[in-house]
Amino acid sequence: MRSDFKKISFVLAVVLSLNFNLFAQQTKTEIVNPEVFELVQIVYSLTEFSKMDANLTNKSSKYYAEVQTHFAAYDNHPIVLKLNEAVKKDYTTYISNRNYALNFPFKNNKLKELEIVPPLIKFQAKVLGDVFADLSLWEDFAEKSKFREFYTKNQKFYQTTIAETAKNLPLEKIQTWLEREFSERYDRYLIIISPLIGGTHSTFRANFQGLNQCFMFVSDASSYDPKKFTPKQIEGLYTGVVFTEIDHNYNNPISAKLAKEITEAMPDTAKWSNGAEAKAGFYKSALKIFDEYTTHSIYLLYIHDNFSAKDYEFIRDRKIAQMTERRGFVKFKEFQEEFLRFYIARKQGEKLADLYPRIIDWAAKEK
Repeated sequence: MRSDFKKISFVLAVVLSLNFNLFAQQTKTEIVNPEVFELVQIVYSLTEFSKMDANLTNKSSKYYAEVQTHFAAYDNHPIVLKLNEAVKKDYTTYISNRNYALNFPFKNNKLKELEIVPPLIKFQAKVLGDVFADLSLWEDFAEKSKFREFYTKNQKFYQTTIAETAKNLPLEKIQTWLEREFSERYDRYLIIISPLIGGTHSTFRANFQGLNQCFMFVSDASSYDPKKFTPKQIEGLYTGVVFTEIDHNYNNPISAKLAKEITEAMPDTAKWSNGAEAKAGFYKSALKIFDEYTTHSIYLLYIHDNFSAKDYEFIRDRKIAQMTERRGFVKFKEFQEEFLRFYIARKQGEKLADLYPRIIDWAAKEK
C-alpha cells in the first residue's frame, strides 16, 4: 500500500465555467486520465525533488520505470528544472499546477488555454509558481521527448488502469451513502487519476453549467497486490483513497460552521497532530486537524455499513495504523471509536451532521 506521508487535503469551493470536451459529458461519475495532466505527472517525476521524495510520485510500477527510460534524456530540460525549483520552495505548487493543467489541451501540438479552471485556481498557480507562463517550454519538451506518441502508445494501459480503478471504486454506492447522511448534493463526481500519482491526493468542488460537481485527484488502484489482499479488501482499501477526498466535500461545509467550537475544543493542536505533516506545516489549525479526523472516521463508518465484520476490522486496523503511526494523528483510534459509538446509538432520523456537536464536546474533554 502506498505511503500517505505528507498527504494533503486541498479543498476549494469554486465556480467553474467550462467549455472543454473533457467535461462535456454530464455523466454521474467519470474516471479520466487527461493528456496534459499526464504530461505534468511525467515532468514532475523527472525532477530531482521527486526522485528524492517518497511521496510525490509512485515509483513502484513498471510504468514508472518505462517513463524514466523513455524520458531520462530530458531530465535537465528547462521545464523540468522550473518545476523542480517551484516544488522545492513550496510543495503545494504540485497540487495547484496539476489542477491548472486541466486548462491546457493540445491542439495541433500546441497548448491552447481554455476557460476550464476559475480565476481562483489560476491565481493560486501563478502565486505559488507560474509554470505555465511560457507554454513553449511544455510544447518543446513534448516535441523533443515525443510525449504525445508515448501517451498514444500507452492508451491501452491507461484504459485498463481506468477500468481497474472503476472496478474497485463503487462511486454511485458511495454517493448514495453520503447523501443519506448529509444534506450536500453533487450532480457529478470526476475522478482524475495517473499511474504516477503517489500519496498526495486533493479535491475541490465546483458549480457550473447548472451542475454541482466534485473533482478528485488521486492515485490508481494498482498498488494493492491481489496475492496479499482479497478482492473485497482491495475494494475497501482503495475506496479509502477516494472516499476520504470525496467526503471533504460533505464534511467541510458542516465543520466550517462549527469552526469556533472546534477551535475552543482543541486549543492544543499538538495533542492531536504531532507527526511529519504537522512538523512540515500542514494541518496547523484545529479545524483542519478535525477535518482529517472526521473524514477518515466517516470512511470507516461507510466500511462498517457495507463490508463484513472481518473485512471492517482488517481495514479499520490498517487505517488506524496509517493515521496514528505514519501520519501522527495520535488520538485517531479514540476519536474513531467515539464517532462509531455516537453513530450506532443515534436516534431514528438523525444523520451524521447531527453527531458533530457530540464529537466536539467529547474532544473538549479528552486529555
